[in-house]
Amino acid sequence: MDTTEWIALGQLITAVLGIASVIITLRLNTRAVRLSAEALALSVEARNHQTDSDNRAHWWQRYVWAEELRQRRNRSLQQLGWRHLSVLLTSPLATSTEQDIILLIAMQRAEME
Repeated sequence: MDTTEWIALGQLITAVLGIASVIITLRLNTRAVRLSAEALALSVEARNHQTDSDNRAHWWQRYVWAEELRQRRNRSLQQLGWRHLSVLLTSPLATSTEQDIILLIAMQRAEME
């Protein structure tokens, strides 16, 4: 093999290694982008879960406040508590169990009157 053939062989090997490097780099970048997207999706899901939990906690605080108002001796405060309970009853944050509890309280109150 003369010098020209060796140079051509070297160029061919360099080209093949260059193409292989590009392919490997593209695969690694694709994998990194996929992992970043998955991590972002998990982060958004965790943030949404935290927001839901915070909203439910605030709903519960409002429920406790409405119950405290409802149990006062002052009739107007009791009515205010009942109005708050009726709003909380229709909230999308209220579970069916909580809705049932509010309705049972209202029915029991109606029977007592």
